[in-house]
Amino acid sequence: MIGFIIRRVLAMIPVLFLVALITFFMMKQAKGGPFDQEKEVAPSTIALLNRKFGLDKPAWLNSAEFSNRLSTEGNPFLALRGLFDSQFGNYLINAVQGDLGPTYASKGTETVQDKIKETFPISLRLGMISLAFALLVGFPLGILGALRQNTIFDYFSLIISTIGFSVPTFVTGLLLLLVMSKVFDVAPIKDPSVWQGFSTSYIPPAIILGLGTMAYITRLTRSSVLEVKRQDYIRTARAKGLGDRVVILRHILRNSLIPVITILGPAVAGLVTGSFIIESVFRVPGIGSEFIGAIGSRDYSMIMGSTLFFSLLVALGNIMVDLSYGLIDPRIRNS
Repeated sequence: MIGFIIRRVLAMIPVLFLVALITFFMMKQAKGGPFDQEKEVAPSTIALLNRKFGLDKPAWLNSAEFSNRLSTEGNPFLALRGLFDSQFGNYLINAVQGDLGPTYASKGTETVQDKIKETFPISLRLGMISLAFALLVGFPLGILGALRQNTIFDYFSLIISTIGFSVPTFVTGLLLLLVMSKVFDVAPIKDPSVWQGFSTSYIPPAIILGLGTMAYITRLTRSSVLEVKRQDYIRTARAKGLGDRVVILRHILRNSLIPVITILGPAVAGLVTGSFIIESVFRVPGIGSEFIGAIGSRDYSMIMGSTLFFSLLVALGNIMVDLSYGLIDPRIRNS
């Protein structure tokens, strides 16, 4: 087990490197920089800011610095540090040391770690509530639909899951806001302090955020239960005289959990980090809203840091899912 965990953790390294590489490449394709988004900024001021944050250096490799160090030191191995004295190279070196850099929007007064510590707990609470909603609604709906196949319960679960799949979250979010404002006379929350603890303010965005996951869990649970019901060992258990309650709880549900657990890791990470649209619609000051703002302002360090943080959460979620297989299925634990 320890060896498996070590292998999976080591496999995260090239994944995170590729994520950083692709994110940096795509980020550099956008026109403009972090300091020319504001109005009436003198070119000399922009040049000073670029020099302060290292944005005056080449994006990928610094061949000029490499040649300079090679001519002065004469050792190509020592001169390699100059080759990687670039924006991407310096970011990777600092990131490995746990430094994600300052946020350009704050002109260096705040770090990316500070913004993540400030905004991630809000997104985490929102994601956990939406996950609880998705599990508490989706799992029973899928089980009920499979056990009562081709009945009104089954059709109801299929209709609910289809709505959750088909309607985009920003549409349901805006519709909910419209109903809240017109019918219940409730306006969107503008006070950031409301989101600092668990409160009823999380319920509307959490429900909208969890609709898609709820629909997927409903469909996956239904199909998994139907497949397990047709297995030979289920017919054998019934032939031995076991009651429906024992067969369902001990055999059908336990074996039906494995496909659902498979998607829980990515689902948790997706709900926690994928709430960009919902946070913007409901004005939730989470990490998703911060990420959207960073894209608009070309805050490169915040974009890179947030993306690496999201990727790390997804990778850790997948590892937790793989470890949980053995707890559910003894065949996997013994193999």
